[in-house]
Amino acid sequence: MKLRFPRGVLRETLVMALDSVRSHKFRSFLTVLGIVIGVMTAITIASILTGLRQNIVATNGLIFAESLAFALNARLGRARGSEALGRAIQRRADSGTTLRAALEADPTVTATLSDDELSAVFDVRRTVRVAEQVARRVAAVARGSVGPAAKPR
Repeated sequence: MKLRFPRGVLRETLVMALDSVRSHKFRSFLTVLGIVIGVMTAITIASILTGLRQNIVATNGLIFAESLAFALNARLGRARGSEALGRAIQRRADSGTTLRAALEADPTVTATLSDDELSAVFDVRRTVRVAEQVARRVAAVARGSVGPAAKPR
């Protein structure tokens, strides 16, 4: 079933819409500004998350070295934890593998951290969640700078 409009209704509706935009210029400007800020915010958040994921892949997991240092140092002590992490980083560089694979091949690390604990350290969602929180704060500041929407008259 095809919808049919009486002749001239589309033209009349378009003319009324344009008249409304012309008569409420400031409200129209604020609406367009809000849409632009919303789109820019969405693009910014997507860019941040994409860049973060690309960094994780590009570094073969080295981006998690600090989290690993905290986890290993808490269990092994600073000297032994740093030594175990250093060995894994060197093994990763020599073999071209990921940091996680190098850690899983180290008996000191596997005896210290369970597979679940290692997975928690390498959880991308935790890292992305921090970036998402930052992006949301930026978006909230941007929304606050525009002010509340004007009430229609």
